[in-house]
Amino acid sequence: MTDFLKKRLQQRLTDLDLTPEGASKKAGLSRDFLRQLFSRTAGNPRADNLVRLAEALETTPAWLLGGDDKDKVALPAPNARIGEAVEFPDKKIPVYGQAVGGVNGEFEMNGHFIQEVICPPALSQVSDAYAVFVSGDSMEPRYFDGELLYVHPHRRPRRGDFVVAQIQLGENGPRMAFIKRFERWNSEELIIEQYNPVTELKFSTSQVVSVHVVVGTGEG
Repeated sequence: MTDFLKKRLQQRLTDLDLTPEGASKKAGLSRDFLRQLFSRTAGNPRADNLVRLAEALETTPAWLLGGDDKDKVALPAPNARIGEAVEFPDKKIPVYGQAVGGVNGEFEMNGHFIQEVICPPALSQVSDAYAVFVSGDSMEPRYFDGELLYVHPHRRPRRGDFVVAQIQLGENGPRMAFIKRFERWNSEELIIEQYNPVTELKFSTSQVVSVHVVVGTGEG
């Protein structure tokens, strides 16, 4: 091996605080490869082994063989590929409900259209997705008055989910919506929880119109 190549190899070992055995192993070569190479008085390693050494020593074969310092450090392999620009759907979803809420933060859910908002990607393929505004402070600090919530009308609620529960109050009463934390729902009753003050709300299953899962928030 030429003295110049030996000098460059030793320099990179020092720069990276590597032993000859460690560098050989990192290059996928035999443990004694570099030590045996250093003991040779003639001939350089094969091209494929030189490439492996250069990669292990984070440099280039050109620099090891005498290249300028601009060739010293190899650029890292890209960890991502830049592809086509991502296009977001321009779908919009309706915001339903009334801005004025009740003592528990409920609001009348009568299909009253307020406005349209851009649909988030998670709901772009969901039919009948919609949004509502939070009314009152009953769910602070989780949700704040005026905050926009995106709702998935077809996802099965699980305990701990935040939901929009639509409740029919009386045979001819209004249909009210409650933004709360889901606890359980069985053949007899629906139980949901609010945070401020901490309270469990219970409704007969016969009163429950729907329970839809909140899947995200936006600016109010």
